[in-house]
Amino acid sequence: MPISQDYQPDEYGVLSLPQTRAFAYSDGDAAEEELFNIVQESKDRSVFSLELGAKRTWPAIYHLSPTRANLLRPLRYLLENASVLELGSGCGGISRYLGETATSLVCVEGSIRRARTGALRCADLPNVTVVSDTIQHFASLHPDNKYDVVTLIGVLEYSRMFDKNSASPELELLRLAKNFLKPDGCLLLAIENKLGLKYFAGSREDHTGQAYVGINNAYRDFGPVTFGRRELEKVLTQSGFSHLTQLIPLPDYKLPTGVLMPACFDGQTPNIDPCPLLAASDLYDWQSTSLVGFSVPAAYRGLVENGLIQDLCNSFLYIAACSEKHQPSSRQLAFHYGPQRLPRFSRETAFERSEDKVLVFRRSLCPQDQAGPSDLQNHAPDVEPYLPYPSPFEQLTRVMNRPGWTEQDVAAVVVPYVKFLQASARKDEQGKLVLPANSLDMTLANVLVDENGAFIPFDLEWSFADSEPVPLNFVALKGLYSSFDSLKTVAPPRKGIPDNVIMLAKLVLLLAGLPMNLDELTEYVVKITQIYAMASGFSIHPDHILQRKLNCRLVG
Repeated sequence: MPISQDYQPDEYGVLSLPQTRAFAYSDGDAAEEELFNIVQESKDRSVFSLELGAKRTWPAIYHLSPTRANLLRPLRYLLENASVLELGSGCGGISRYLGETATSLVCVEGSIRRARTGALRCADLPNVTVVSDTIQHFASLHPDNKYDVVTLIGVLEYSRMFDKNSASPELELLRLAKNFLKPDGCLLLAIENKLGLKYFAGSREDHTGQAYVGINNAYRDFGPVTFGRRELEKVLTQSGFSHLTQLIPLPDYKLPTGVLMPACFDGQTPNIDPCPLLAASDLYDWQSTSLVGFSVPAAYRGLVENGLIQDLCNSFLYIAACSEKHQPSSRQLAFHYGPQRLPRFSRETAFERSEDKVLVFRRSLCPQDQAGPSDLQNHAPDVEPYLPYPSPFEQLTRVMNRPGWTEQDVAAVVVPYVKFLQASARKDEQGKLVLPANSLDMTLANVLVDENGAFIPFDLEWSFADSEPVPLNFVALKGLYSSFDSLKTVAPPRKGIPDNVIMLAKLVLLLAGLPMNLDELTEYVVKITQIYAMASGFSIHPDHILQRKLNCRLVG
């Protein structure tokens, strides 16, 4: 599909008009210059670039993290062997994955500076073309160009800023997008849900920086705007799409750690319980608030049981088409991606129906990573059955979200867990209780309790390279620390309960029959930081863990 000769390439390979038009959208001069410099100075610009992934400012995390690609990984069946048009490609955060996956990619971005960053990110991909122009003007020059897939990812919400003449700018933008599609093509649309649960909890609206703007429907006439589920589906239908498929990115579409597929909510069996995936994703929401009146992870159970999660999810991901051809397989239930990992440890976990059971499939996302030996090993099985049982972590979440909870309440959850660890342990030569090498991640979230009360460990993917057994006390402390740390907020406890996470873990383990002295505690905290560094590539100081506090809400 030819690109108009009205455009001329600049020194970065961006096709632009002889006189570049001013474009109002920007993340700020400093942030965009930082992004450009980071990409320009990096030799490896791939999705899993260690150079790009080492940057930890918010603009770099948002635009350069490999986590961005998780939004579309479950839909790679639509992208492979496809021609793709990315409308509003920004600085190339999604473009790089699209370019590595699709047959051809055309990126259209209004800001010349952002387009240049995106072009640099994809400079070694000959199948990628970057154009700097408004979507509307690009459409006027290419009325006959057709693509298999068109994307609007984080774009529709800005339609009113750049089209002040149409009665419904979002409808006009969707019609433009549809006109670029082949008859059997599809649109991939991602946008925040103005009625997302986290916004009821007080998280700031992503575009205005103020809480409750979307909840109160208080958007300005020519500013960014998001929609609820029915509003969005209505305008998609009005634009000519007859088949809409909703997917739920977790915790949102920006940096997702997972995606729930339509079959997860079709009422058919066998199926999975999506609540653990929903609750776990909240920990990795970079834009949530800590000033909430309720626990978002604890609230997910009620939403799922009452059929509300599709309406109150934080973000939408839609496949919009004019046929059923693009529907995901009814076998696919959910996808999960372990966040904050080095490329060698990056995995996709897929939950799929198989006759009368659900199977869990894992695959490496970066098999080409040749970073050399590591002191940490990841060896989760490629396939294992899904076990439909609850974990003690969900019980802990309920307990610590009851106002006035005590250390004894927490210990009541932890004691059976500790007894399970003790029953699984043996004594080493020094007489200490130790657990098998793959027990590093045997947390409260990684054991299930069946209908008979038996504990069943699952997803035990980590061990040290020396395969030496690990002290039971270390596994227990790490298990409690990670569990407490995963609770972003808790209800106010009874007066006198320590809010320091490590001190609370020490107190609860003492009640569970595992006393720990200060030297042992310090040694294990250091070891926790070492594991994190080996898995993620980022170092944290032991004081970060030693000083970590519970976020106790002012109200229950």
